[in-house]
Amino acid sequence: MERSVDRAARIVCTAGDQNRLKELASLARLVTYAQQSARELNVEFPAYCLELALGALVQEIDAGTPGANREPHPLSVVH
Repeated sequence: MERSVDRAARIVCTAGDQNRLKELASLARLVTYAQQSARELNVEFPAYCLELALGALVQEIDAGTPGANREPHPLSVVH
């Protein structure tokens, strides 16, 4: 299954849109790493907050991706 972060990186957009999507994808990778670290340390509330942050980033990536699926993402904070 293709992740939204990977799909967004391959979409051809204007230079400004493409840079924004790359920055959002970088943030999503950072948050994913932090979330995994929090889970390994058994700190559940920070891991949960990071999961919400990741969901918000995925929504931003999907919103900025032409032709993206507009159905709520599983990590979406708004359903």
